[in-house]
Formats: sequence, structure tokens, C-alpha cells
Amino acid sequence: MATTKLSKAYPVTLAELKSWAKVDYDTEDTLLSALLQAATHEAENRTRRTYAAHAYQLALDEFPDGDDPIELDGDFGHVLEIAYTDEEDSEILDPLTYDVSETDDGWEITGTWPAADSVTVEFVPGAEECPEEVKAWIKIRATSLFQQRHAIEIGRPVSEVSSRFYDGLLDQYFDVERLI
Repeated sequence: MATTKLSKAYPVTLAELKSWAKVDYDTEDTLLSALLQAATHEAENRTRRTYAAHAYQLALDEFPDGDDPIELDGDFGHVLEIAYTDEEDSEILDPLTYDVSETDDGWEITGTWPAADSVTVEFVPGAEECPEEVKAWIKIRATSLFQQRHAIEIGRPVSEVSSRFYDGLLDQYFDVERLI
């Protein structure tokens, strides 16, 4: 059993942002990735919540026996994927077939496990599942910055899209308790 740190998991992928922004070329990928990260961090700062965190991969030789759980250390978070290989091929476990819950020592995944030769669990501790409204805000914000990049580059004032609407997408996720 080994846990490996993967890259940082952001709630919106570069492919999703490019689709949203109607960008079908790769020459701006570095800039778009930076704007996506900046928009995600801005959403986190505005709501006082964490949506991007490092993903980890736990490698197991097989699933636990019977109904025994897969135990994970760290702050409660969410599972990205459970993949396994059997004698024939690789499969991804349907999320409806397992439950994730917090325990006194960390968190665990319970379910009815299939026979497997190897198992990998990709998970993000300490980050909340990102609501669709927040994902939309991140895409709108990153796209707005991307479309106005030339005005920013030459120092002209930016006439930004009215943010009253899309900033309102974050309002219901603002965590007042984290101010105290």
C-alpha cells in the first residue's frame, strides 16, 4: 500500500475552460492554465473555501476483504476515482457502488468490492466538492480575463463584463464561520 502525491486538482479542467471560451487552438494553453488557476484561487478567497488541492493516489494490491473499508488519512475530502484491474482488463468503479464517510482517524470508503489484481484510489483530502455555480464563476472569470488580456498587457483600463451577476454565483458558498 503506497500513497503518491499527484498534481494539484482544480475543479475546472483546461479542456472545460477551452470549450467554454470557444478556444480551439493550443498556443494559449499556458496562459489559459494560469488564468484558470488565478480564477480558482480568487473563488477560494471570496468564499473562504478550498476547491483546489493536491490529489493523491493510493495503490493497493487488492480490495479489502468482504465489507472492510478502504481507509484514508488526512482531512475529509472527496474521491476522484477508484480504478482496478482484474484478469481481463481495467475498470473504473461506479461511484454509486461505494460510500465515503469521515471517521475519528481520517475517512473511509465502504462498498461491496469486486475481485481485483490491483486497485488505485485517487482522492483529494481537505478540499470540498466544487458546486456547479462556482465552476461556472471560475470559467466566466478566466474567460473574461483571457478575452481582455491585450488591454491588460498594454496598460489600458479594462472594461470588465458586469460582474454583479457572476459574482452572485459565489454568494451562497461564502463561509461566514471562517471569518471568526
